Amino acid sequence: MSELVLQFSAPRSRTLGSTRSKWCSAVHCFGVVALSFGAFVVKPNLPSIRMKKLEQFVEETTEIHAVAVKELDKHPRFVTETSLRLAQLKLSESSLRSKMLSSKDVKWRGYVHHLRGLSCNISECQRTAQDIQTALRMALECTRQRRYTEDIAHRRTTLDTAFLNPATSRLLQFWRLPSLIQLDDF
Repeated sequence: MSELVLQFSAPRSRTLGSTRSKWCSAVHCFGVVALSFGAFVVKPNLPSIRMKKLEQFVEETTEIHAVAVKELDKHPRFVTETSLRLAQLKLSESSLRSKMLSSKDVKWRGYVHHLRGLSCNISECQRTAQDIQTALRMALECTRQRRYTEDIAHRRTTLDTAFLNPATSRLLQFWRLPSLIQLDDF
């Protein structure tokens, strides 16, 4: 009878062991999926990561604004308005940084709500920075296109006066010297 008991107990332990290994592999797979989810979805949306991106946006916007101040000298109102918007953006960035620093004092139950609100505010600031950048870039390109158009018009005028009016053009008279020789003479 002891042989009979051993025969029945062996399959039970194998079945139990295989169930444990299946359970452990399922937990392992769940852990890998959870870590992957955290790495690809949660981490980029953390306020600290978003805040770094916002700081980069504000820095780029400040650099573009510096170029605009130099190139948009004929549009002082636009430059002043964008300067005001940029200053307001920097104030918002600073207040968000303060909120982020004070988030350590938030209780656990309100922490998730606080983080979500902070992330939304950071996203709004990023959209504002992008709007300012777009407005500045469009204004810069319009000014450059106007300068290019004026340059083309000036060059056309120069060409027209230099080559189409032979009485007043010394350049054309210089170019006519070789044409004084007639081909019929040869």
